[in-house]
Amino acid sequence: MPITPEERERRRSSVGGSDIAAILNLSPFANAHDVYLEKVVGTEDGSSRAMTLGNDCEPMLVQWAHEQERPEAMLEVDKRLEKVLDWENGKQVKCHANLDGLMILGSERVGIEAKTSSMYDVFGEDGTDEIPDHVILQCQWQIWIADLKEVVVPVLSADGGLQRKLYRVVPNEDLLKKCQHAAMNFWNNHVVLGVPPEEVAPSLDTLSRLKREPESVVDISGEIVRKWLVARQELGEAAKAEKEAKAELLASLGTAEGGTCELGMLTYMQQTRKAYEAKESTFRVARWKAVKK
Repeated sequence: MPITPEERERRRSSVGGSDIAAILNLSPFANAHDVYLEKVVGTEDGSSRAMTLGNDCEPMLVQWAHEQERPEAMLEVDKRLEKVLDWENGKQVKCHANLDGLMILGSERVGIEAKTSSMYDVFGEDGTDEIPDHVILQCQWQIWIADLKEVVVPVLSADGGLQRKLYRVVPNEDLLKKCQHAAMNFWNNHVVLGVPPEEVAPSLDTLSRLKREPESVVDISGEIVRKWLVARQELGEAAKAEKEAKAELLASLGTAEGGTCELGMLTYMQQTRKAYEAKESTFRVARWKAVKK
């Protein structure tokens, strides 16, 4: 579901389903340090074009999953549910889950978590739970928060053309306990104490969205600055060397569109960018195919 500024601020006070995999450092999009900064400091909106497209497709996927699974069930959309996690030591953590859809039929409750992905190879056979780990953990969190029988995951992917597939996640007590334990440790050992996780560094994306104090200046480590300057210089030199080597390589083709050697084959073919992605243009792309050993 689209995240409003008010919802983003509200999410800072509790652990949500999209936080769990990141806290466990199992998410491809964020890690525990990112979540820490989002909770303690706060971040600006980081919506991308892909995220906006996913939000736009969400109602269609939720409706489709409802029709495929339980058309006779009552359907609620964009549901936020909350629960308090009590631990043996008496400590508590506020938790929440945002459901794209909730199907209710009598006492049976089934969640819907819609996904749109260009990474079709990370999703397995239709009808199974062969989906990325971070999605499974998100669904386990939803199952616990919302007292669900299961979560169905409709996915729109570009697998040989646009396709809709439906996956399902059932309760797994071992996974849920792992999630709960991680949430409790993260919140009380890091968020409450104001101590960032040391095992991982925050992502550049999160750092670019961090809420900062205007015109403020702090002391920083000269050692870190020197490390960055050296790396930047090496990167620039490497980029320049790669550009020169590529020019020399393409020049060796003469007027041909391809070349071969004992290492493999190089092609330099025309490629067209579709107008709906940007202004239509035609350009060449160098692709290397190594010899199979």
